[in-house]
Amino acid sequence: MSPKFTIFGYYNFDKVDIFFKGIIVSLDIFRIGKFAIVGLFVTGVDFVSFWLLLNLFEKFKIKTILKLRNTTIANIIGFAIANSVSFILNTFFTFSDSTTNKGWIPYLLVSLFSLSVSTVLVQILTSDNLYKMINDKIFRDLLAKKHYALVVKLFTVMITMVTNYFGYQLFVYS
Repeated sequence: MSPKFTIFGYYNFDKVDIFFKGIIVSLDIFRIGKFAIVGLFVTGVDFVSFWLLLNLFEKFKIKTILKLRNTTIANIIGFAIANSVSFILNTFFTFSDSTTNKGWIPYLLVSLFSLSVSTVLVQILTSDNLYKMINDKIFRDLLAKKHYALVVKLFTVMITMVTNYFGYQLFVYS
């Protein structure tokens, strides 16, 4: 049982229920905190994998694989590594009090949805034309393409964090 929060000594709560399109989603404050801690660690694993792969591709002069940009390939591989770590940590730490764990397959399906969102965003946002436009207008031409890719990656992580939390809560650990 999670400890309860008290707001100004009047209202104790540990969960906030939200009714969304016929589904009640319970927001457990402490679980969200645990998810955030795991998420920060896993994001680090994802970013380090992504960065190392970009540098390996550059070192070995690999331009594209299967007509996909290196940023896209690095994103997919980094995501796969981070997702494996995420499943273990979320199962045994974040959702350890859950009465059900539907296993790796539903977890993987939610994660693949997030990966597809992330990959589409990375593929679109790292295109040469968009990079030139955004780097010129927003960053005043300060970012090398590799550093710009990290900014894009950070943006996609923020998007997928939300889809992952609700997906895991609804379809894996409900």
